[in-house]
Amino acid sequence: MAMKTYLRTNHLFIRCFSLFLCLTLSTIPVLAQVIDFPKEYQLYPRNIVTNRAHVHISGMLKRSLGYPEIRLKQYRNNVLQRTTTIKFKHNEHGYGVYEFNNEIIAELASYSFSLVGVKNDKGKDKEILIASADNIVAGDAYIIQGQSNAAANARYTLTAENDADDPANSPYRNFVRVYGSASPTSSYTKAWFIGMGNSWPDVDGSLGQWGMRMASNIAGARKIPIAIFNGAALGAPISYFSRNDADHVDPNTNYGRLLNRIREAGLQRNIRGVIWYQGESDVLGSLSSIQLTTEQYKAAFKELVRDWKADYPGLSKFYIIQIRYGCGMSSADSCLKIQEAQRQLDKESNEIQTLSVANTIQLFDGDDINYCHYKFVNGYKNIGDWMSPLILRDLYRDNSFPASIESPEPQSAAFSAVSSPGIASQVSLTLKNQSSVFTINGDLSSLFRLDGGNYSISSVSLSGNNVLVNFTRVAGTTTNPVSISYRGHDNTAVPVLTNSNGLALINFEYIPINAGAGAVPAHASNPNSPSPTEELAWMNNTTLTGFSIYPNPVNQTMVINYPADKSGDVELRVIDLTGRELTMKKVSAISGQNQFRLNVSDLHQGLYILQIRKENIVVTRKFLVGPR
Repeated sequence: MAMKTYLRTNHLFIRCFSLFLCLTLSTIPVLAQVIDFPKEYQLYPRNIVTNRAHVHISGMLKRSLGYPEIRLKQYRNNVLQRTTTIKFKHNEHGYGVYEFNNEIIAELASYSFSLVGVKNDKGKDKEILIASADNIVAGDAYIIQGQSNAAANARYTLTAENDADDPANSPYRNFVRVYGSASPTSSYTKAWFIGMGNSWPDVDGSLGQWGMRMASNIAGARKIPIAIFNGAALGAPISYFSRNDADHVDPNTNYGRLLNRIREAGLQRNIRGVIWYQGESDVLGSLSSIQLTTEQYKAAFKELVRDWKADYPGLSKFYIIQIRYGCGMSSADSCLKIQEAQRQLDKESNEIQTLSVANTIQLFDGDDINYCHYKFVNGYKNIGDWMSPLILRDLYRDNSFPASIESPEPQSAAFSAVSSPGIASQVSLTLKNQSSVFTINGDLSSLFRLDGGNYSISSVSLSGNNVLVNFTRVAGTTTNPVSISYRGHDNTAVPVLTNSNGLALINFEYIPINAGAGAVPAHASNPNSPSPTEELAWMNNTTLTGFSIYPNPVNQTMVINYPADKSGDVELRVIDLTGRELTMKKVSAISGQNQFRLNVSDLHQGLYILQIRKENIVVTRKFLVGPR
């Protein structure tokens, strides 16, 4: 077999098929300057309309070498597909300039290119190889970003079933491509690789186990190659991933290193989506001495989204994997602050989709973090399989998937059992209708939390898409709860609530509890509750088309969407449960839909009433101020 080596001078790349030829070439002048040419295993970005990619090849050839023509040969799966020849017009420096513009199809096929100089020798064409590259493909590109569960490398002795790179687990791995690595010092090889799912993030070609499974799934479903850029950094808080606005490609930042790597790969304008798995290091515990609030985490992620959209103009979708409790966190309630932020980010933007991965088994890592990462089976494999249909639906318009590819999530909560004195004993949590059968495995009583007092939860059951939470007041508590929260746990998946697709109920905090149809309002047993008139007005206004407030619970700024039949002045009032007015703000409304902002940062944690008055029209809504 011929030996393949390379001679490089400036931009010259020559593939030599014998050691003798290479030694000969090394003693002669530069044959060519290759300015633009494919790299081995390169993925070119496809045009999503034509499903084709543009391959540009250019450079110069010296006239004194006696090659008046240059020829480009294009192969598909090693079969010659196209040959293009250019005759030179040499410039005053004795060089002939060449440029080829070829196209390849985004498909599960590999392309090769050979560039040769051509001259006539005794009536026959004589060719000399200038450059060549194999295994070229066209397809789509994605970013995976976050901390160690985004890196998702193997942390155990590999077996076939837990090997993400095994053909049985990733059958389309040969069409999953990676450029460089997530090296924290930018010391990656400036080359393309077939992806490696098991490797640590600073190894060339690494993309993580669930990244490999996801990319292989998409490649197989759409019959196109996929490139993944994994920029994960182990144990890093969200602030570590922020951009240096003065220098977007600052090599001293994780953001800059990733952006520069994607620029080198020629895909800056072609990243289609970002998948984010991060947040464990923003929870108080062994990974962090600082606890971020829900609002702080949301603000940091929204800033990242703005920066990503500016630097990657092809982006249209962002996916958040909701973190699990574990990884040395101080408590499940501390973790819930970040989990709730990740849930709210989904609810507040059509561009963001949050996925629960609680129906997995965590790997015991030991030390201070205990349960944190995952094996491939019952872990990273599941995550890749759950993420794939969301991307296929959102970015490839595959509408064949059921609603249950999204995680179950709360829609509303109301008292469903209240005694004659007005003492509630059951909350019905209505889940978003997924036309799915929901299942509870294990006892969820310890995971739910009722807020606004001290309550003992005795049982949790299902009735259709309603979760029934039975509870009693603990001595000293004289009021009904005002909201309901759902925490996570570590180690195994059980206890867990899942839909028919195996996706777990997303974790949430402070979902307000409504009085419920036919239930006695809280004021019947609590003198500090709203009056019957206020309670009725609030209940009647929940169906007002176009009227909404978010976030709820709120920490700093409330956004109010308000429809007005005509322009005029509007009064925004905040009233506590004793009927005392705390805040009043006048704003001007236009005819149609309006959006107002109200600062509530000076309010203490608890339940309040928002009253909106325009002439003789009064709209009210309860809202909750969460802890800071």
